[in-house]
Amino acid sequence: RKIEDTTTWIQFANMSFKLQKESYVPGESLRPTFVLKNGSKKTFRVDGRLQPPMYEIRDRGGKVIFVSETKTKTLPKARDLTKLKPGKEIIFPEAEGVAVDKPGAYTIRGVYVFFEPEERVEDIWAGTLRTAPIPFTVSGEKKD
Repeated sequence: RKIEDTTTWIQFANMSFKLQKESYVPGESLRPTFVLKNGSKKTFRVDGRLQPPMYEIRDRGGKVIFVSETKTKTLPKARDLTKLKPGKEIIFPEAEGVAVDKPGAYTIRGVYVFFEPEERVEDIWAGTLRTAPIPFTVSGEKKD
């Protein structure tokens, strides 16, 4: 089973989303890792405030049981933007962890949303990237 997914958005940005392992015990924290890479031949700008992208966890039936919140509550200003050269990547700080307490099969999926700043800026990448769901399980004795 894979614990990582890379999603490509129109050959510009690749977002890798990764779990540390494929099985957790109840109460153990999941801390997904995100990497955004410029897969094009052109430099573009992204939000440089480096807040971890959001993620969602679904149970076996597809019901959403958790959605992380973005810490970025405002549109970026031009000064917040970072140039991302071709082939270069941004590694986001580790996402805030969440623990799943109930044993079972789950999926987790990364969601990166970037809005254009209020002022006009050239070479901006704005859009939404969603990774494919990554399966993981929760089993065993609860971790305290």
